[in-house]
Amino acid sequence: MLAGAIVTLLSLVLMAAASVFGSLPLFFGWCLVGGVAYALAFTGGLGLINRLAPAHHRGASLSLLYVIAYALQAGTAIGVGAIATGGTLAMAVLVAATVLGTMCVAVVVLIVVARRGGRL
Repeated sequence: MLAGAIVTLLSLVLMAAASVFGSLPLFFGWCLVGGVAYALAFTGGLGLINRLAPAHHRGASLSLLYVIAYALQAGTAIGVGAIATGGTLAMAVLVAATVLGTMCVAVVVLIVVARRGGRL
């Protein structure tokens, strides 16, 4: 999850840069790095749940992870679409990058704190 959050931050920089400069190579770079980031973050979450959830609750916990992940993806798509419709695509991309980047920084901080406390 830590690697996923850090790589996601890099992908958000690429996404914002692709939007600002209208660059197709930066866009493709964002697609590649963003896909890797998603894979790292999602598999990290799966691994964390498999390690920490009691065996008799593991299926329900994994199901909840999928529900939350897909709800957040849908909410992000709808929110960014609403911002782009009411403003510009560039503004929507920058707002999304800022909000998602803030969430990634929060995840990094939580992971570091949990590791120092011996909980991860």
